[in-house]
Amino acid sequence: MFGDGNTQTTSSDTTSHVFVTEGVYNTKLLITNSGGCTDTSYVIVVTVGKTLSPDFSVNPANACPNEKIQFIDNTAQSSLIQAWHYFVDGNSVESSPSDPNPYWMVRSDTGYSDVKLVVNYNGCISKTTKSKALFNKGPVANFNYTFSCSTPLNYSFSNSSIAADSYEWNFGDGSPVNIAVNPNHIYLTEGDFTVMLVATKNSCHDTIRKELKIRIPKAVITANSNSCRAVPVFIKGTSSYTLLTIVTKGIPGTLVVLLQI
Repeated sequence: MFGDGNTQTTSSDTTSHVFVTEGVYNTKLLITNSGGCTDTSYVIVVTVGKTLSPDFSVNPANACPNEKIQFIDNTAQSSLIQAWHYFVDGNSVESSPSDPNPYWMVRSDTGYSDVKLVVNYNGCISKTTKSKALFNKGPVANFNYTFSCSTPLNYSFSNSSIAADSYEWNFGDGSPVNIAVNPNHIYLTEGDFTVMLVATKNSCHDTIRKELKIRIPKAVITANSNSCRAVPVFIKGTSSYTLLTIVTKGIPGTLVVLLQI
């Protein structure tokens, strides 16, 4: 007995049934054995849904990187939906499934994105994808840097930002902001510095930070200056600056220290 007015008699212990309308149905099983004795199972509630036509909008549809936007559910039968899941270019938007209108922080990117809404109603999954529903105006900040071992405090910065009109560099050492596209900078001392680049296009900004660990190599060893032949001499480089490893050469009295800069 399926709870929708239909019943089925069968000798099989497994069957199936198609519910033609959505709703809540109390289904149960009545069995009869070879002796004519019967028993009725407990009721199992089956909730039956239907496919919907999800609809939504994005506000604002044109946004800057790191700007908070909102997805708004416009589904005609929104009251039937039990869970909402939004996706941007295939990536899930982190939000509660019970929230039909979640907020989302736009990624550091530029260009158009597709947005998809997947909803659930009593086990029926419905989805809608809107192509180019969101436009990221950019810019995207990024950079690389190089230096020479002969001048370890002198750094050259290569700007690889996308869709930017102006730049601001902060080298993390208290020096003034630099607005060059690809600046050079000389640090006065060793240390750990956070370099920050802010890329701007009209009213939109994007920021990237990278850590620099600036070191001047200094190899220092300690050892016993007198030793007997065929007796090990322990040579230590633990006082060296940012020691990586020690390699001993086959030349008497020679030691090579490899340093991390």
